Amino acid sequence: MSDPSFDASHTVCRICQGTTLEPLLDFGSQPIAHRLLNNPDDPEECFRLSVDLCPACGLIQNRRPIDPEILYRDYNYCLSSWKAQPHILDEIALIREHGRGGSVFEVGCNDGLFLAQLSQAGFAPVTGVEPNTVAGAMAREKGFAIYSSMLTTQVCQEAVREYGMFHVVVIRQVLEHLPDLHHAFDRMESLLAEDGLLLIEIPDFDRGLDQGDCSVLWEEHVNFFTEPVIHRLLTMRGFEPLAWRRYDFSGGALTVLARRGRSLPVSDLRAGPSLERGLAFAEQVRRYGHELRMTLERWRGAGGRVVLYGTGGRACTVVNGLELGAFIDMSVDDQRERQNKFMPGSRLPIREPQAMTGLEKALLVLLAVNCENEAQVMSKVTALCGEVQFLSLFSPNDIQGDLDRLARRMDQKG
Repeated sequence: MSDPSFDASHTVCRICQGTTLEPLLDFGSQPIAHRLLNNPDDPEECFRLSVDLCPACGLIQNRRPIDPEILYRDYNYCLSSWKAQPHILDEIALIREHGRGGSVFEVGCNDGLFLAQLSQAGFAPVTGVEPNTVAGAMAREKGFAIYSSMLTTQVCQEAVREYGMFHVVVIRQVLEHLPDLHHAFDRMESLLAEDGLLLIEIPDFDRGLDQGDCSVLWEEHVNFFTEPVIHRLLTMRGFEPLAWRRYDFSGGALTVLARRGRSLPVSDLRAGPSLERGLAFAEQVRRYGHELRMTLERWRGAGGRVVLYGTGGRACTVVNGLELGAFIDMSVDDQRERQNKFMPGSRLPIREPQAMTGLEKALLVLLAVNCENEAQVMSKVTALCGEVQFLSLFSPNDIQGDLDRLARRMDQKG
């Protein structure tokens, strides 16, 4: 979900309005990661993908967001129901622990999965806003009144007239997409009762930052939050963080529950990653990419085959950002909607997993799936192909350690 105040010339920090942003990584011109190709020679739109760090508050950010009218055109819909989310029940228990039942408004409610769980838990009324017409229709089919729009002033006013001020506002896996964070908080505060609760779930960037994992940098996300950074934003906006949770979901998720309270002086606010840590991350990414390319080239030079398992946005970012396409023989994906298409940028053919059984040479399978799904995928591949070498590409796995272990095994085999 993107903010209506899109501005491609954004030149100041989205949290503290600092103007001395430092460049970290620049992948140059890249295709849109979710826009799969129907044919290998289809034309592609490409856009610059780069990130900078604000030394004042630590927010890592993409200052050149793609116009949402372009980014989400012909979008390959990503629905809540496509991923198992067992942590939802814990988040609802967290709201119960620090508050009470009552009304809930969800920003970017997608297909209504979280609203349905809230309703079953006794929260009422529950409603939300969702600009994706396909996902919003699915939420309405579940019986919920959904605003088909961005989070605008008009939507907020209509919701308050209809339901009154809300006891809880929820925004899950949305805040990282929004170029204007303070605009979003203005709107959410207009919905929330004075003693109301705000539940935020965001990708946990700390995990990728520590691993030098560039897969966490993709064009749909323009803000990359660590715990101190989101803490700073909340307290600046007058929210008191009450509880934090981390979950192994979609590469790692960070959830914070906060109550409307008071803003803190700037001197009391926590700072995020330092410039030194940000530059170290960038150097890790470059070094890891070089070592990975050398390892894949060596594997194929010895007569082996390389298969990429998983073709989602993170996979495309790794393949294109680290220039891996020339070292991969093909990609596979369990999702039928992706099969028989081609990955953007690399133009690798996407096949069903059963296609691996026809590869006679030694297989190295690059795992481009979320960590909670890796064991299941490895079991499936082993049943299809027998003995296979695996290499994890995504944090929170130790991707550098995994690569080092593969290199040592190759050394031992000569």
